[in-house]
Amino acid sequence: MLTSLRLNVMISDQQPMEIIPAYSSNYVTVCFCTDSNYAPLLSVALYSLTKNSDPNTNYDIIVLHNNLSESHINKLNQSVIKIPSITIRFFNVNSVNTFSSVRQLFTTEYMTVTAYYRLFLSSFLVNYSKVLYLDCDILVLQNIDELYNTDLKDNMCAAVIDYGIANIDYFFEDSEDIKKYLKDILSIDNVRTYFNSGVLVLNLEKIRQNKLEEKMLEVAKINNKYFHDQNVLNSVLKNSCLLIDYKWNYLWTLPNCRNYDKTNHEEYQKYEAARKRPAIIHYTSTIKPYNNNVWEWHQIFWDYALETPFRDELIEKIFTSLNNNHDIKIQTIKKENSELKRLNEALSRDNEIIQHNNSELEKQQIRLRTKYEKMKNSISFKIGSIITFIPRKITTIIHKHKKASTI
Repeated sequence: MLTSLRLNVMISDQQPMEIIPAYSSNYVTVCFCTDSNYAPLLSVALYSLTKNSDPNTNYDIIVLHNNLSESHINKLNQSVIKIPSITIRFFNVNSVNTFSSVRQLFTTEYMTVTAYYRLFLSSFLVNYSKVLYLDCDILVLQNIDELYNTDLKDNMCAAVIDYGIANIDYFFEDSEDIKKYLKDILSIDNVRTYFNSGVLVLNLEKIRQNKLEEKMLEVAKINNKYFHDQNVLNSVLKNSCLLIDYKWNYLWTLPNCRNYDKTNHEEYQKYEAARKRPAIIHYTSTIKPYNNNVWEWHQIFWDYALETPFRDELIEKIFTSLNNNHDIKIQTIKKENSELKRLNEALSRDNEIIQHNNSELEKQQIRLRTKYEKMKNSISFKIGSIITFIPRKITTIIHKHKKASTI
């Protein structure tokens, strides 16, 4: 019964079924997409979201996942504050036929195929007209009702400008290559309005009406660089995205980047305002609070994380990170030592060549001196000396006479 790409949503090994709203009225629909790697971070996101919820609002939380274990699902379920106005459900979409092609899309070690699930939410959530999509590596510090109730008008979505991409020349050394790729391949001409896909209010009804999922899948197949699903969404929705306050998707990495304070002054002031009081912190990149205890807003993450069932796994990540950093330092030292050894060997070879050349030079000098001594003792040399003696003597007398005359 699902439309568009005809996706069959699976719950574990049960039969395909539709996802029906958990409440009949006054509800906020929130969707996360995850796999086992992001489960610990999702736990923190869920706890912070429900911790800052409004008891007078119903929250219909949907987790689309790729083969989460029963243990992970139980822990994630426990991460949600248990009150009647909050419901959480888990749907395994790994068996969806359409994803045979999705699995071939551009991914990286830390950006897996689950990142693309958000492109197809209008089919997964066919009985919903609107949804708030959130990445797993976020922390909710304010009630999300205001965000969810954003008036989308005729827009397909609402999102926050990606401050890093919008100011790409300040943050990326290969900015010209990136801009050329975005323009030539994805028809994204203006990076100043490029939005981050970690927080999205999606107008599912409008997306279905305009059959945009097919378009997004087409673009996803040709996108093979840089920003994964985010490129796809910007390419397809660039002219129909309502841009909202930075506070709803504050990217924690950027203030720690060089040139941050050199960016566009007006936008910089807006971003600084969000930095002081973010509603949602987005722990973007591979740098997370468990492998960085220096950056701003890492401590508040742990205030929430230590209250979740994944606290031990998250703490373990700290030690894993420390060990990895230690191993990296050791490898760096070994590499530097290897390079130093190579340079020493090269220097030693150069010294050997110099010593060999000096030895050959000394031998050459000895041969020349020996040859000269033999030449001095030869009859022809003595005769030559006698013949040139008188002219040399006359020349000396003339020079002395000229010198005396001058005086």
